[in-house]
Amino acid sequence: MPAQKTPEVLIIGATNAGFAACSSLVAAKPDWKVTLLAQDDDLPYNCDLLPDYLEGKIEKREIMLCEESFFSGHNVEFTRPAAVSGIDFSRQRVYLRNNRRLAYDYLIIAGGRKPALDIPGKNKEGVFVFFGLSDADEIRRRLSIPGNVVVCGRADDSRRLAGLFSSAGRTVKLLLKEGGEFSNLPGDNPEVLCGTDIEEIIGEGKELKAVRLSGGKIVEAASVIFCRRGNPCMDFAAGGEAKIENGRIKTGGNLRAGVDNVFACGEAAAESGAEDARLQGIRAADEILAAESGKTEAVV
Repeated sequence: MPAQKTPEVLIIGATNAGFAACSSLVAAKPDWKVTLLAQDDDLPYNCDLLPDYLEGKIEKREIMLCEESFFSGHNVEFTRPAAVSGIDFSRQRVYLRNNRRLAYDYLIIAGGRKPALDIPGKNKEGVFVFFGLSDADEIRRRLSIPGNVVVCGRADDSRRLAGLFSSAGRTVKLLLKEGGEFSNLPGDNPEVLCGTDIEEIIGEGKELKAVRLSGGKIVEAASVIFCRRGNPCMDFAAGGEAKIENGRIKTGGNLRAGVDNVFACGEAAAESGAEDARLQGIRAADEILAAESGKTEAVV
């Protein structure tokens, strides 16, 4: 009887779900070939802890899900950054934007977000979207740069960022689409403008000078920070057997994405916190282990 092929598992997204799936698989099957694709250049980290890291409450090492040695120690191919351009479900191939093609026996889609910012002037220096770890590092460096700061977006993150810059002695404008209780912020409480948003970022060339609000008001700014988690984006999975609704992959109760050997979990399938995403990643790994076990039993 010929030796059975060692399964190859490809995981898109070094997210909480993606890393949980990866670590579960290598713990159960150390001889399997597992490849983990990361959207950015960082090691896997817990994105829910980014605000705490940004505020200096915890060190960077405390938000990381593993060290570099994890991948070499478990024979995992960790590719970063990796931009997925498409998937051929019938041929079991994933295509990267650098023209690389990756084969798989099982595919787990556990990531796929992009910062959502469609505002004139968004590329000026000093404009940031608080989206990932590299953004947090850059925003921390901006604390020492003088000038007014405008913060807008998700209420909880915006509040914490406004307090952070206010404590650093900066003049802060906090923009909220809806009202809320924003007293007791660190430092001098920022000016809170409710029911408004940024319509345009103003400046000459790359230089940032001000923002134009939805009511027409002009606010001077040396830094503009949007607190957004990004929109789910599964464009790379479109056009195949996987069904996409509202930017996410529709799955069944077993996390399958319309194809027997393809699974979706975490932010790729639903809005979820770090712990829920981690558990979904483990479940996706368990489904693969069960599927492969069934194949082995059938051969025997």
